[in-house]
Amino acid sequence: MKAKKQIQMWMVFVWTMVFMVGGVWAEVLQDNSDGSIYRYGDDFSTKKAVRDSYDHSDFWPENAFPPAEPYLYYSSRYGNPAPGLVFMGFKGQRAHLNYCFPIKPVNDEPLRGVLKFDLKFLVNAVSLTSSADRAGYMCYSISPDGKHWTIPSPLKPGAQAIKVGSHQGTCYVSLSGHLALIDNLAVELNGPQPNVIRVPGDFDTIQEGIDAARDGQVVEVGPGTWTGEGNMNLDFMGKAITVRSAKGARYTIIDCRSPLTVLQPLRGFYFHRAERRDSVVEGFTIRHGRVPGYAIPGDDMRWNLDAWHPIGAGIYCEFSSPTIRDCVIEDCGTEIGGGIGCVSARPMIERCKIIKCRAGGFGDCRSGGRGGAIGLIRFSGARVLDCEMIGNQCYYNSQGGAVYTRRSRMMLQGSKIAENGAPGNLEGGGVYCGAGSDMVVENCIISNNVANAGAGIFSMRHEMATDATSLSPDCCFCDLLVKNCTIAHNRLVYPMPVYPGAGIHSLGTDILVKNCIVYFNKPTQIVIYKSPSRMPVIFSDVQGGYPTTLENMPEAGSVEYVDSCDLVGYPNPADVHSIICPGNIDEDPLFGNPLLPNPDYHLKSYFGRYVEGVFTDPAGIRPGIWVRDKVHSPCIDAGDPRDSVGGELPPNGHRINMGAYGGTWQASKSKGKKFEPDLNGDGVVNILDFIIFAQHYMMRDLDGEVIY
Repeated sequence: MKAKKQIQMWMVFVWTMVFMVGGVWAEVLQDNSDGSIYRYGDDFSTKKAVRDSYDHSDFWPENAFPPAEPYLYYSSRYGNPAPGLVFMGFKGQRAHLNYCFPIKPVNDEPLRGVLKFDLKFLVNAVSLTSSADRAGYMCYSISPDGKHWTIPSPLKPGAQAIKVGSHQGTCYVSLSGHLALIDNLAVELNGPQPNVIRVPGDFDTIQEGIDAARDGQVVEVGPGTWTGEGNMNLDFMGKAITVRSAKGARYTIIDCRSPLTVLQPLRGFYFHRAERRDSVVEGFTIRHGRVPGYAIPGDDMRWNLDAWHPIGAGIYCEFSSPTIRDCVIEDCGTEIGGGIGCVSARPMIERCKIIKCRAGGFGDCRSGGRGGAIGLIRFSGARVLDCEMIGNQCYYNSQGGAVYTRRSRMMLQGSKIAENGAPGNLEGGGVYCGAGSDMVVENCIISNNVANAGAGIFSMRHEMATDATSLSPDCCFCDLLVKNCTIAHNRLVYPMPVYPGAGIHSLGTDILVKNCIVYFNKPTQIVIYKSPSRMPVIFSDVQGGYPTTLENMPEAGSVEYVDSCDLVGYPNPADVHSIICPGNIDEDPLFGNPLLPNPDYHLKSYFGRYVEGVFTDPAGIRPGIWVRDKVHSPCIDAGDPRDSVGGELPPNGHRINMGAYGGTWQASKSKGKKFEPDLNGDGVVNILDFIIFAQHYMMRDLDGEVIY
């Protein structure tokens, strides 16, 4: 009997261990040998994902009739082993599951590691709509703070290993998909990092570490202020390496100030050896970069590589395409691109802050200046994602208080451009899109900038009468798309009637303003002169309205600026032709807080408005909260109905919002429906919808592959 009881006790112990390994294995673990290593896992045999994910689609019973919105469910049929977690989208919207690691605050140390899970795509044989609804897909995004996210990246089925991390001590991950199953999710942060060169430690200066590194290696720089020879004018030498800080930009500063009185270029980094995206700068503050001079070779002149070109006082990219990530560039100045300057370069600039930099005034006393924060010339092509450009300046007779492009391309997305300007004449307080440029400005806030024309955005094609065959260096085109942006509180300085546009001013540009809010700009909102399009503004909320366009105005050189929304003082009213642009409204957008100096441009909603979190505590991990308002913005569900709602969370009206948060997960919510009789989304309630209902009710499928 005693032996039998011992055997029973051992069986209980074994089954307890099996249960812990199989289900409770998902708890947070601290490695005994090194308390800095963080591990987390979930095999989805318990309901941990409901508790540990800070935001997610509805969790739904496996065989219940599905809701009319994206949802998640635990599958008893699929997994490795079952159960696994299934993502089910709805009408093009993906189901989502968002985590913040560590689940419980540990410390504010930088995090680096990997997220692993198994991924399988399923087939929905029930779907009677498009073939896309029957195929599975999965994307992921990562963020250091729950606010600025990378563009969703698609995944292929199989075992996944995604690099994650941040300098803020928190790492946000968003998984989203449709007809996709994940299992055996595991995270390890701050584990052993091979192939890392440390400065100091292995070498005394940053440049020595770069010189010793081989392709694929990491040069990790410790906290402190780095200055002097070997710690500025840093050159990657064409290597595919990562130079990163150990503790982030807050604690790792490259100070370019020099005690030398001899004029010389002093900048943080100089890329000029055809570096590509796998050459990465990450997590530095670059201060006091200065590159004197003002002479820039003309467009019709040969370009010679030279560090003395007065371009890019923080970082200069010349015929190279590096990745610049999580950096702060402040108090830097030169002629073009006070913070970052590019010549025939295509950098990726992610989650950077460019603050109080200046373009112009470093040559003769009135040398102009182009792009206080970022300047692109000579066929450059930058991608700028989730950045902030605040308080940057130009000099006299300047262009682009924050951003300047000429004969270049730029994708400017998810960024904030605020409080930029100049003490003298300036075109484009926030953004200047010049001749030969192709620019997309999407999901951006352009606020509280000042200029003489186009305080928010200025675009101009110089040779408007030149045809496409012209050999003139002044290019004959300029394309600008402004989509889902909030352009507010920008103002003209020293204006005289008839006024130019304060929010947007465009001369001869092929411009389209779409799904935008243009409000509270002074004294005018939008001026568009000689656009090729008869409807350059659509589905936007413009203060004063946008019902008209102007024709037959004087040619360039004697242009009388006219606000297309305010015709007072226009000398020839007969030249005004009414054009009704589709979807435009003139209603108070009902911002969360419409007042300076700290406006909140989220839209008030009966059903949910996002309020961003304040990260005062280094261990704080809350990304923000959702609140309900007593009023509802007319800009919700008012964008172009042809556009996808993208990442907008349910409930929503299946139509994109206007403004900077439209199409993102921070979009304000609208009335949703839990049940829609039009189950296949074809716009008609008929026998096909009843078939789907019957199949779910009977819990039967067509060929054994239904996963609802």
